[in-house]
Amino acid sequence: MATAAVRLRVDPPDLRDGLLEFLRASSCLAVKHGANEVEVHLLNSVSKRHDHAVITECVEAWKARHGHASVETVST
Repeated sequence: MATAAVRLRVDPPDLRDGLLEFLRASSCLAVKHGANEVEVHLLNSVSKRHDHAVITECVEAWKARHGHASVETVST
């Protein structure tokens, strides 16, 4: 089964590495894409729908701690 990949754009870009660390600690495989983007996969993939929901929850939890950050989904 293919895992769902989500590409995210982080603003400001200097918060990208913090988001990477948070996602990796949340059972995600997160890799850098350029200066301000990350690609995220859920390690224990169940389905694309489930994976997207879990990744979205992780991003929302991170954003709650970084009120000035913007995270935009670039592709799914």
